[in-house]
Amino acid sequence: MVYTLSVETQLSTLADLGIKLRQDRFTKWIYDEWSKETLESNPYSPLLFSFGRQHLSDKKKWEWLSDDVFTFDAECVDGYDLYSAVFKRLGDLSKGVFDAKNVSGGIDRERRTAFVSFSLKDREYSWHLRYDDDWFDVLVIGRINMLLKNMGCDKFFLMSAPGRVINIIFCTEETKTRLNSLLPKPYILELSENDDNQRPSFSLRTNNGSFSNNMLCVGTFDLMLSDPEPDDFLVLAPEAPLGSSTFLQVAFNRPDNCMKKTARKKPVTQ
Repeated sequence: MVYTLSVETQLSTLADLGIKLRQDRFTKWIYDEWSKETLESNPYSPLLFSFGRQHLSDKKKWEWLSDDVFTFDAECVDGYDLYSAVFKRLGDLSKGVFDAKNVSGGIDRERRTAFVSFSLKDREYSWHLRYDDDWFDVLVIGRINMLLKNMGCDKFFLMSAPGRVINIIFCTEETKTRLNSLLPKPYILELSENDDNQRPSFSLRTNNGSFSNNMLCVGTFDLMLSDPEPDDFLVLAPEAPLGSSTFLQVAFNRPDNCMKKTARKKPVTQ
């Protein structure tokens, strides 16, 4: 027997979590995207996807379906300043808690770099980002969350990223737990250290597709960095077993171009 849940029940449950449509009439646009059968046999995920989108109204005006969810295509940095648009929307989601000003960001294909700069609470920030062609650097969300944590905020941006679609909400740890109990794929809370470029930024992609700022599982991985200085990087693999896995620590003095290395289970210094 296939488990189903009425759309009305789903909408009511999400509303109890503080995730609502801006207007009841917007359910029409949801049914334009999804059949009733799809919505009821796959509870919550399709709804949340639609909640975070814009639709063109009869007055030819783009309207957000919800003020509590943000959905966007991660593979569209090229062509316009996506980072500015994302930061503005995050400010809206947080009701002004994350109130970034003077946001500017983009990519440099020739140098294989990405960046974003902004001001927050009378302080200036300039971050080097992971360059991956025209893909949005999802680690930015973790870095923003660390800023919020340091500000004493009890809410964070949670992210779900199935494929190229990113879905973000702003909520407390309690809401995250309740929401994730409803979903087959949970929202993730990312926290990444912010250092105002005191050290180069980087990301690591393991053979199972996970990311980290300074650790990764044993396997083949890509080191995505910028500004070629091939002699200025160091990969360390200390013996630090965790369960059946050994973790690698990456250290370097300067960024480097995208380079591929294969991790080993025994300690090695290259």
